[in-house]
Amino acid sequence: MKNKCTIWISQLLLMGLFYLDPFCFQIIEAQNSKDHVANLVEMVFVKGGTFQMGCNDETEERPVHFVTVDDFYIGKFEITFKQFKDFIDATAYTAATDSWISNYSELVEKKGVNWQYGPYGYLLTKSDYNDPVINISEKDAEQYCKWLSSKTGKSYRLPTEAEWEYAARGGNRSKGYKYSGSNNINEVAWYKDNSIFPHPVGEKLPNELGIYDMSGNVQEWCRDGYNGKYFAVSPTYNPQGDDESLECVVRGGSWFEEEALLKVTNRYGDRPEGSGCVRGFRIVCSETVPMESFYISSCSCSQQYKSEKKCENAVDGNVETEWIAGGFAPQWIKLTLNGSHSISKISWVNNMSPEGQVSMDFSFYDEYGNLVSTKTETYYAKNGQTNSATFSDLNNIRQIKVTVTKSPSWVSFKEIYVF
Repeated sequence: MKNKCTIWISQLLLMGLFYLDPFCFQIIEAQNSKDHVANLVEMVFVKGGTFQMGCNDETEERPVHFVTVDDFYIGKFEITFKQFKDFIDATAYTAATDSWISNYSELVEKKGVNWQYGPYGYLLTKSDYNDPVINISEKDAEQYCKWLSSKTGKSYRLPTEAEWEYAARGGNRSKGYKYSGSNNINEVAWYKDNSIFPHPVGEKLPNELGIYDMSGNVQEWCRDGYNGKYFAVSPTYNPQGDDESLECVVRGGSWFEEEALLKVTNRYGDRPEGSGCVRGFRIVCSETVPMESFYISSCSCSQQYKSEKKCENAVDGNVETEWIAGGFAPQWIKLTLNGSHSISKISWVNNMSPEGQVSMDFSFYDEYGNLVSTKTETYYAKNGQTNSATFSDLNNIRQIKVTVTKSPSWVSFKEIYVF
């Protein structure tokens, strides 16, 4: 990847003609545990573009106007309780201590309630780790971004209102839905008619870009200053909101609210120190995604292969396997990534004898199985030699299929690296 993320799978691509039954096996990631990635923030690439922002139905959403945003990455999910807890544990930061919680019919202010509490004022536990963090002020969210930036070397922040709406609409893949990902609110959102509390992130369907919960579950802070009349004077290129406002933009609607408040265009504001059981946040980054969020989650091959021992865990996502004889072309292997990512390079170590000319087809697919791009690579291969193929403008890639179409002998690969 462009962010120098490297995944290596040892002796993974194993070609053979001697077994006819197809099979699929799971690649074991380092530490083989959800806890290993629980604190990592999965990011989705959003290709910049121009779109019509706003809606003429409500005063604060008027007028509909053209806006252009640059490329950016946005959180696939809202920041979770566990992810925010990691920040608190690492920094001893003191978050907002007064919030608005539910009494089942309305929201009431409660002293002493912060991010550790649920929507009705109870303390959260490990079973709530995957819920979106709530009772968060805009200032708390900004501090989390600063901490994550210092930890990773990337520049994380809250989204601008324009970035948020563009991503919620589905970016350059938008189908014009009323809610983020569907015109059927129950497919994509938790709201007043189907929920009495926030749910773990990612339980509903994603939108066109593979982003979850941008309608419903919890409201989300944006970095812009809020002004109900801002759209009438908004710049067309990367607008930043009203810098004189005392309120910040809030988007997305929540589990506690009516259907009408979950539209992708709905907007409102609140003071940055305000917090409540209906509000959380997600983050964006103008740079490439962090290396920790990128790994191969599964693999399938065109033939069945014998092995004497199973894959063994090693550190940093490295998976060691045994030596297995391969076979002749054509054969293929398909790698499934843990999320949608940008790919800039694939390299591999040849395992073959005798040496000779090899041709490989690379096919790249998005999260929905759509073919995004293909490339053919031909090279002279020697046993133990490392070869590579480079790519450009490969974004939102979820699967990679590598097909060996021509080889002088049986061939397998000791290692595959994806960048």
